[in-house]
Amino acid sequence: MRVSLVLACVLAGTLSGLLPACGAFKAGAAGGPGSPGDAASGTRVVRRELDHRPPINLVVRLGDPLPAVAFASAHDGGAVASVAVSALILARLQAHGMADVVSVPNQAGVELAMLCADSAAATAFIAQVSAALATPVAEQDDALPLVAQHLAALRGRPFAGKAEAALAECSGDLGLLAGAVVPDVRTAAGRAELEKYRQFAYAARASAFAALGSADFVDAAATALGKVPDWPTGDAAEDPWPAGDAVDVDAAQGTRHLSVALRLGDADAALASVRTLTVNDAALSSRLRSFLPGFKVERVAFQARPRGACLRVDVRLPEGDPAPSLKEATQAASLVSEEMRAALGPAEPRRALDDNIIEPSDPRQAAARAAWRALTGRQEPGVERRFVALSVHPAERAGFAGLASALTEFETRPARAPLETRIRSEAGQGELWLLVGSPCGTLSESNDDAGQSALALTLAAHEPANDVTLEPWLTADAVGLLAHSARAPG
Repeated sequence: MRVSLVLACVLAGTLSGLLPACGAFKAGAAGGPGSPGDAASGTRVVRRELDHRPPINLVVRLGDPLPAVAFASAHDGGAVASVAVSALILARLQAHGMADVVSVPNQAGVELAMLCADSAAATAFIAQVSAALATPVAEQDDALPLVAQHLAALRGRPFAGKAEAALAECSGDLGLLAGAVVPDVRTAAGRAELEKYRQFAYAARASAFAALGSADFVDAAATALGKVPDWPTGDAAEDPWPAGDAVDVDAAQGTRHLSVALRLGDADAALASVRTLTVNDAALSSRLRSFLPGFKVERVAFQARPRGACLRVDVRLPEGDPAPSLKEATQAASLVSEEMRAALGPAEPRRALDDNIIEPSDPRQAAARAAWRALTGRQEPGVERRFVALSVHPAERAGFAGLASALTEFETRPARAPLETRIRSEAGQGELWLLVGSPCGTLSESNDDAGQSALALTLAAHEPANDVTLEPWLTADAVGLLAHSARAPG
């Protein structure tokens, strides 16, 4: 199983300077204004507001080889806007000698981060990011070749179809639908589109900074931000809430897979659920192995957004022939959804997101999380929305056309299991006996699931049952749970 630490996936080999391993979980909004000293005394993330400038989140953390500074911007323009703005800022920073800046774009925005040898480097980063966004796009702009290169790489990441695109809109994964329009920055129209993206990012309400290091370092970064020219106030990202659920099937070559994403209002609970879903022998993985052999959890991912958060689970389906049936795909989607919701237990306010920020050992990743956090959780969320995307081979797609209706019926119909009942009276017995069994015995088990029935029934037999004794019943032809108890007085 792989736990995704970022939902802004790197455009392989082309978007140079991106955070290693695709970066980090995104975190939610920080607390109120404060001083770096607050962080040193226990507060993990301290948000400082400055007039006519973006906010800056300050994280006092010692023990790193170098401190770090970061910038983040959120918008509603999707993958194209993120990649374009990321490349524009990156190119302009590199032109001023900042070659070690790393950048991670995603559907909802972009993050840039840099290690700093001293507070002077942090001051230069903040000043140059401000200048990069304050400078309009020119016809012969030196940044245009890198912007064009990164947009070309984005074109090379097509979604399998509308189902995958809808899921990525929730989780932040980069990609484009076939036929999507990508601006050509060599043309006037393309440059005008890039300029629109720049103007939105160059706004105090749309962007944020962060600094991670000693108290003196983060205080110097905040002071540096206070000295840059005023930023336009601008607009914050709206991050519209999805109008409804979506269940769809894509046809694509390659591996079959099923993805389920929940758009949720509580980012803390969503992040805390990741551990529940990924611990060794988690209920999600165990149930898939037991009920749907060959279905394997591949990734659990989380991203906080300006409005709520997204929790996503990707499941790899069995390859080979025949393909999984519609019934199996329906059962898998329902099972994954059920376990995701079960994992959403109550989370301590802000603790999960605070811990998430300081978790990475790489100071750049931690600083990037802190910057992004200042932009998330600022809008009122809506009710839960679910997105289900099934990807199968093109020749198989017709067999899954009814997935949406099948899933609705499966989850809303009454749970009725017809049981064959047999009763026999045996004189002289001092107890009543009851057996609930299944004709699926141990003989049918394979190397992948051998012993699972015995384990499940043994654990069930240890459940408290008052005066009733429970025992596992295991044979080659059938298994079950045996209960017996003396007749109650009277």
